[in-house]
Amino acid sequence: MALPCKGLLLVWTDIPVELEYEFNEWYNRDHVRERILGVPGFIRGRRFVSDSGTPKYLATYEAESIAVFTSEPYRAIVRNPDAPSRKFIPLFEHTVKGICDITAEVDQAEGAAIGVLPLTRSAGRESELRQWMADGFIPKLIRQHGVVAARYAEKNPAALAAGTAEHLRSTDRYIDAVLMIEAVSQRDLSDALLIVEGEALAGRGAEPRGEARRLSVIYTLHVPPRSAGATT
Repeated sequence: MALPCKGLLLVWTDIPVELEYEFNEWYNRDHVRERILGVPGFIRGRRFVSDSGTPKYLATYEAESIAVFTSEPYRAIVRNPDAPSRKFIPLFEHTVKGICDITAEVDQAEGAAIGVLPLTRSAGRESELRQWMADGFIPKLIRQHGVVAARYAEKNPAALAAGTAEHLRSTDRYIDAVLMIEAVSQRDLSDALLIVEGEALAGRGAEPRGEARRLSVIYTLHVPPRSAGATT
């Protein structure tokens, strides 16, 4: 039996400029930590910022499987947000989200720069695209100078339906699929994105939703390793 895919939750948003200082302090000290350290199954939380364009801030959460995002511990904190969450989350602007399965990935290290390209899949060609990403394109990208990770993720309709009803905003947009590339520098990332631009993705069953966005890492939090004497 195939192992479950890792889950990926993306939250891409703007915040009113006068609140950015407080927003970033809350996100780093409280919001990400509440999920990564408080919900079983979360693996890593990261935040990125773009120098231009909108939305400006991207948060990504990886989990052992998509089921973590519909688990009762996670749904409980979504249903019952604390006071700072009730203050900031309704003020998110231009929010784009993804609740996805990571279906193709090579993750050798964490980069300083990330490229994110939302995609819309062609109906009936999802398996073909997934296979090409896993066997051809992701391995090709990881061989490029300075590229240390690349992943392809697809929305999970069941998790999306289960999760959207309990959130504080009803105006969020959701991605269908996404390609993400990590590199050690913005220069190496730009070179890798030229390869993406050179691919006829539509011929593979994927239509890019605009140009790939370039962002820089501002925060990363991992689940702490278990101590040597820990028991389950």
